Amino acid sequence: MPELPEVETVRRDLVPFLTGRTVHAVSVSRDRAVRRQPHPDFIAALRGRRLTDVRRHGKFLIVDLDSDDALVVHLRMSGQLRVASPRDDLAKHTHVVIDLDNESQLRFLDPRTFGEMFVDEVDAGRRPLALRGLGPDAVNDKLSASAFHQMILGGRTTSTVKAALLDQTTLAGVGNLYADEALFAAGVHPKRLAASIMGAEAAAILKALRRILLAAIKARGSSFPDEGYVDAYGKPGGFALRHQVYGRAGQACPRCGNAIEKTVVAQRGTHFCRRCQA
Repeated sequence: MPELPEVETVRRDLVPFLTGRTVHAVSVSRDRAVRRQPHPDFIAALRGRRLTDVRRHGKFLIVDLDSDDALVVHLRMSGQLRVASPRDDLAKHTHVVIDLDNESQLRFLDPRTFGEMFVDEVDAGRRPLALRGLGPDAVNDKLSASAFHQMILGGRTTSTVKAALLDQTTLAGVGNLYADEALFAAGVHPKRLAASIMGAEAAAILKALRRILLAAIKARGSSFPDEGYVDAYGKPGGFALRHQVYGRAGQACPRCGNAIEKTVVAQRGTHFCRRCQA
């Protein structure tokens, strides 16, 4: 958390705020926030550069620069990107501040410090080199049901279907929350072996996944009291109110009334209905 819908919400907030602006100054106050390159190199790669676009691939934000590089942001567990004025109080856990030429700021906050920012070279297709191993984007890239089925199978013999969905080299952007929701909607048990998934089941998973991701984007993502996601203006998303199983262990299944269960799959807390998911 944040997953694809939350990152896409932040991207949409940042497009009008950042596009066309020039970086005036950069400050880094926490080593882990920028850990792939020395801080002076990170700052030098950004200072004086014009920001030309804000894109997303999977859970990664990509801010294009007027150079052969891009600023890459991975929010991970609790990272936030906030738009601000220099006159605004600096919130706790603010680790990077980017000053823009219109006297506004982009701030990176991260209480748990798993997130990161880095500047990376892009390839001919504008993909940052560090992201070349990612699979197709779960929303933006065209993907047939048959191709998705083959990606889930992927030579896997012992891994579960949920583990396949969480593998960012298979499909970029899906995390724990939306994997649970999609598998419930498709009626597939999260502990099913990926190798056992039939073509019609893969089609149902893909259809449910895209429908749920798009609905979550429309609702501006999912926010929880104990987790860090808010949009670029500090406001929570509204999709958590529509969760069917995630975070609802012990509550009644919205389909059959059976109690929703929680177990561990692929080292992640996993919510499902034993009666509705085969």
